[in-house]
Amino acid sequence: MPNYDSSMRKVEKPGHSASHDEKDSSHSPWFWVFLLTVAFVVIVIVVISLDNGGSSDRGRRIEMGAPRKVQPNLTRYVTVSSLNIRSGPSANAEIMAKLDFGETVYLDSLHGDWSKIRRQRGGTVGWVSTQYLSKREAIDVLLDRYRSGDKIIIPCGGLSKLPRYPAGQEFYVRMENGYYETARPNDIEELLLDWFFYRNKVLKHHARGEYDKMASAQGHLQEINGWLDQYDESDISATHAYLVSIGKIDE
Repeated sequence: MPNYDSSMRKVEKPGHSASHDEKDSSHSPWFWVFLLTVAFVVIVIVVISLDNGGSSDRGRRIEMGAPRKVQPNLTRYVTVSSLNIRSGPSANAEIMAKLDFGETVYLDSLHGDWSKIRRQRGGTVGWVSTQYLSKREAIDVLLDRYRSGDKIIIPCGGLSKLPRYPAGQEFYVRMENGYYETARPNDIEELLLDWFFYRNKVLKHHARGEYDKMASAQGHLQEINGWLDQYDESDISATHAYLVSIGKIDE
């Protein structure tokens, strides 16, 4: 029977381990150097990872810290048709109320992407998404959308949908056929003022028995009615209400 020596280990069955003498089980010094180097690198990587994790946590703590107060009663305006007021600075917080387009609110504090506000109308206090608030009045934001070159051209029916009448602005309103009076800004105002002027003349001439003059004034009224008929009724109503509010007409 041949002698069994270490050269036969290369044909051992898997899982079978031959015995090693003391000399075979030992490793060279370079093996231990390599092992220690790998261990050191692993430790360094773990330490750096833990440190980065700590930094992220500190960042999160800062983000989740106390809201930052702002100057009292800073005014902001709602720029969307409906904005939720929530009980906390989160999209999951309870909805307390809804703000309408153009509403005025007062800032109390900021927290991330959220603003704590007080509603001008009713005084409700809560949180809203900051991106839907503007320093500019909502009407100015809307009029910018309607601006075409150096003109503000409001669509048919759009005048009545503005948060308020654009007093002091030069603008045009489209008629129901899509056109607008290019040579006459604020045309509905002028037409209504003219209408009431000639209406009063009709009444005065009738009272005096000046029927020829009354008929002339009635002719002007009919012409003005023809122009007003081309505009949306809601735009005419909005203009009428504005002229009454500033005392230009009495009804």
